[in-house]
This record gives sequence, structure tokens and C-alpha cells, in this order.
Amino acid sequence: NKENAYYWGAVLPIIADELGILIHEEVHEMLKGLFLKKGVDYKGKRFEVIRSTTDLSKREFEDYLEKIRKWALIELNIVIPLPNEVEIT
Repeated sequence: NKENAYYWGAVLPIIADELGILIHEEVHEMLKGLFLKKGVDYKGKRFEVIRSTTDLSKREFEDYLEKIRKWALIELNIVIPLPNEVEIT
């Protein structure tokens, strides 16, 4: 879908370039850990689970992308263009 193409074609490469990471999958895993982590309680113990982006609804994925754009601006001082501001091939 368009959101996924934008994520893999613009968001991940921009962040990877800024961080000097060559493998976009590593940036993907890092971002999931930052923004898709949730706690699960089981028998008095707390476990952390990281959701897959493939399980997100369209709205959840858009929220995920917005969190990434805000984080990139604040933490990395980079602007990630919106989907309508970048051409994905």
C-alpha cells in the first residue's frame, strides 16, 4: 500500500542516512521498539511485546508514522516529508 511504500521508500532511508545505518531493516526494528512496544501482564509478571507493522490498521500505521516524524524532528533535528511531499518509485 501507499503508506508502506512511503515508510520503506522515504522514512526509513532518511533516518538510516542520518544515523549512518546501512540496513533499513535495522532502523525499522529500532522504530518498532520505540513506538510499537506494549506491556502484557501474565501471572503477576510484565512482559514487553513489540507489535508488527503488518498488524496495524491504516489509522494505527498513520499514527505510527506521525510519531516517527515528530521524534525525528525533536531527536534528530530532521524533517521527514509528508507522503504527498515526496515521490516514491
